[in-house]
Amino acid sequence: MSPVRRTKHAVYDTKYHFVWIPKYRKHLFTKEISNYTKEVFQRIAEEYEFEIDTMEVMKDHVHLFFLLHQDILLLGLYRL
Repeated sequence: MSPVRRTKHAVYDTKYHFVWIPKYRKHLFTKEISNYTKEVFQRIAEEYEFEIDTMEVMKDHVHLFFLLHQDILLLGLYRL
């Protein structure tokens, strides 16, 4: 569990649950593709400055729990 984050004017602990599902829930995520998917999400997290708390790649979908700084708009990430 992550600690409560503090700024000059706020105290917060905001986490988001994102589920990414391929069309028709096809079983696409083999071990190789799973590793590649994790690498891609890590690069995106570094580029857009958010922290991945937990990531689980299943055979037909990806669960991603992440934390955003309060100044980052969530809508901007969903447009990726």
